[in-house]
Amino acid sequence: MPIQAFIVDFYDVLYCEKDSVSLQVFEQRHNLPEGGLRQAMSRSKYFRDARLGRVDGETLWRDVAQHIGTSPEEWRTLVSLSESAFGLNEDLVAFFERLHPYYKMALLSNATPHVRHLVTQQFHLSHLFDVMVISAEEGVKKPDPESYERTLQRLQVPAAETIFVDDDQDYVATAQALGMYGVAFHTTKQAMTDIDKLLQSNEREISPQNT
Repeated sequence: MPIQAFIVDFYDVLYCEKDSVSLQVFEQRHNLPEGGLRQAMSRSKYFRDARLGRVDGETLWRDVAQHIGTSPEEWRTLVSLSESAFGLNEDLVAFFERLHPYYKMALLSNATPHVRHLVTQQFHLSHLFDVMVISAEEGVKKPDPESYERTLQRLQVPAAETIFVDDDQDYVATAQALGMYGVAFHTTKQAMTDIDKLLQSNEREISPQNT
């Protein structure tokens, strides 16, 4: 069956670490290891609930600030520092923009509601996605099959005609178990090559060189 759609992750796929100098200076000043701020966020007792929309981002980041020994009132500074290390994966975005006239596109992200602001307001990528499914808005997150199934239903495309792209191998494995093609993101070049091979095998080749 021909490929009709893509479901793509946001963090560490379309939105990747690029310039972490300011963040590293902050971490060193506060005796945190490299990547310590992100680790503190993921270890927060509010992290899971924030990604499921049960608490807001401010609650999460205030807890992170307290955990690393700064004032909870500085939570906005921590958000800005965290985001300063990341940037849009422009090559991969351009690749999907070339594909979009031929395939439906969905974003499926385990994230707080702030990701919608990043996608629509900061990076102006509304045109790229026919569907956006964000865990904090849905109350369900990957790898729960429900999050994948909701995305497929909104795309109106069967699993067997969909390519799923994510940096987490467990999430990719769940997509494959549901019948989708899976591409585990490691590097941009590798992901585009793997996607192109899948499209070629389905006799609908659109190469990153064919612009």
